[in-house]
Amino acid sequence: MSLLHNMSSPPRTSFEVKGTPVSVHVTVFSLTYALAKSGSLKTLIPGGKITAAHSGDHLLVRDMILKHISDPKALFSKIGDPVYPDWHVDFLVGWRASEGPFSYRFEICTDPRLSAGVLSKCAGTLYLSKREPELTWDQLLALPLAFDENLIKLS
Repeated sequence: MSLLHNMSSPPRTSFEVKGTPVSVHVTVFSLTYALAKSGSLKTLIPGGKITAAHSGDHLLVRDMILKHISDPKALFSKIGDPVYPDWHVDFLVGWRASEGPFSYRFEICTDPRLSAGVLSKCAGTLYLSKREPELTWDQLLALPLAFDENLIKLS
């Protein structure tokens, strides 16, 4: 989101910033959600009971992952290497989608390898295509990241 302020306006000028998307196409990336929805957690966590309700509970799924999977390398040895998108952009500005379940207007990535690839190239809420991937739990299990960009198509 960009914000411009005209410094020549009177100091009594006010504005309100709302967290509504600019585009009608919003895409959310969350490794926890993608692992739960893809069914990968059922094979990764022995005896773990993963229900549809769990898939939208970021903190619950994150805690399950941290308890049962030692590090990201162990995860990728079982699901495959992260997939990095072929978007022709230098960067995208996103925001942390801290609440779930997500709105019907959002398209949610259910591919854990793509979600990991996107999240690993983010610095805060910025997706930086030329950034070296950071494959740490802190990076990969951060809150879901949403982009309101028509360029991103998952299907």
